[in-house]
Order: sequence, then C-alpha cells, then structure tokens
Amino acid sequence: MARFRLVSIGAVAAVVRRPELWPVALRVAWRTAPPEWWRAVPPRPRPPASYVKMRHEAMWGDDPAARLGPDELIGYLRWCARMRALAR
Repeated sequence: MARFRLVSIGAVAAVVRRPELWPVALRVAWRTAPPEWWRAVPPRPRPPASYVKMRHEAMWGDDPAARLGPDELIGYLRWCARMRALAR
C-alpha cells in the first residue's frame, strides 16, 4: 500500500508565515490527532493512516504523489476559522 502524505512542506511553511492562522492550524491538528498520540514513540500528532488515505483519495483519487499545496491549506484554514466564528 502506498503511503500518503496529505500536506506538502511548502504548505506548512505558508502557515508558519501566517501567525493569525496558528490557532486554527493547532485546533485542526488536535482534532485529527488520534487519542493519546503522545504515548507513541516518537510522539507525533498524526491522524490515523486510514483517515489520511480517505482524505487523499477524496481530493486526488489514486495519485500517491499529490500533495496539499500552500494556497489550498491556507484556504482550508481560513474556511475553518470562518465556520468556527459562525458557530459561536
């Protein structure tokens, strides 16, 4: 089975350059991390592989080389922030 990496390094760098999105990015990472992720060695808050595979296939089909680009990730995080504001 191919390993899927949903987010590119450039996309992460784009978030790092936008401090206003850090809280949103941390909330998304926390919500998608598996329970008790800190107990694994090394501790990384990665979502379960089945979730990443499902999201990857929903976005790009069966292309294992596809990655979430900077504009897509920034747009998604801004959408998450808007949805959170509307829910309040």
